[in-house]
Amino acid sequence: MLNENVIYCLLIFALNAFAFAFECGTCAPRFSARVSHADFSFSYSSDHFVCYYETSGVDRADFSLITNAAAYLEFSFIKETRDYKYPVPTNIARGEKLPVYFQNLGTNVLGLADTSGDSAFITINSTIMDFTNSPPQILLSTTCAHELFHTIQFTYGRKESWWMEGSAVWMENEVFPSANTYVLLSNRLKRFFEHPEISLKNRTYDACIIPLYISTTRKPDVIRRIWKKCRKNHAINALKKCVGNLNKFYSKLAFDCYHKSFAPLELLPDIKISDTLNSPTNFLSDNLGYCAFQLCEVSNSSAQKSKIEICSNDKISAALFGNTQKKRKMKCNKKCAQLKTKSQFSLLTVIFTKQQTNIFTNYNLNFYKIK
Repeated sequence: MLNENVIYCLLIFALNAFAFAFECGTCAPRFSARVSHADFSFSYSSDHFVCYYETSGVDRADFSLITNAAAYLEFSFIKETRDYKYPVPTNIARGEKLPVYFQNLGTNVLGLADTSGDSAFITINSTIMDFTNSPPQILLSTTCAHELFHTIQFTYGRKESWWMEGSAVWMENEVFPSANTYVLLSNRLKRFFEHPEISLKNRTYDACIIPLYISTTRKPDVIRRIWKKCRKNHAINALKKCVGNLNKFYSKLAFDCYHKSFAPLELLPDIKISDTLNSPTNFLSDNLGYCAFQLCEVSNSSAQKSKIEICSNDKISAALFGNTQKKRKMKCNKKCAQLKTKSQFSLLTVIFTKQQTNIFTNYNLNFYKIK
């Protein structure tokens, strides 16, 4: 098995790599995989996995790919089940080895995980080492950790893709922290902050900010607790049961990300800010989704109190922060929220965390001085 230090040496050069759009096929049923070992001519076994592959044809895989993948899978297995205390995949729990198939999945799919009956399996792209846009050892190692975590997720039940893919991205970086696929692959964090108003349920890999934020500001164990709650709840409800009020959680997330006040700071790009409010105005938005946020800077140059009024047909939450991290005032779940401030500068966070009939919703934001 590869030594952890050796793996980190292989991964360290990824920190300055460019971002490209590779995918996991687990939550995208358009990808297909062969799920019978009888379809393959060769096999290679490690302690917990048996790899099936071909040495010729469209699915041809070099033997070095097979042995490296097996080593990365075993390393990931130890980290995820022993160190992070997640349950082992169903196959391994029964004393069986988990099958890993090497198949040509095209030019942008790294791998996938799925089930056949009550057994999980992993498929890894047999051409993964030929990808030239990112370091192949980075892609292989993190794909192994990512897909293995999907097989662990199956023990809790299949859930929404934002939570499955987001937490799998988080886990691959926990197993291989030097890989930094938060930024390396499609710059997932940047995609989140380019459009923070998009509904959480419409996200996939860019939802990795949620487990990253939770594990950094709380404890990594909270992610496992959320997965335990997923046995009987949808992912967003499981999240709410473990982090508390989503209005407050999302407001704090937006504020901490804006000020880059949680580690790893270097991973956080600048958040998109709406136009500054500094005079009586009516701000309209029709693109704020469920479990999403929008930020406005509020400039109040006079010593007078200012009032911000947010009106919507849907229930809404808003938080107003002053120059410091102290929260000025919050009114949750009102169709018209009013917030007052004397601060010269404040950060207004508009949150929707109540299920909407439509993906997007409208709200008006009025800013005016109090005489």
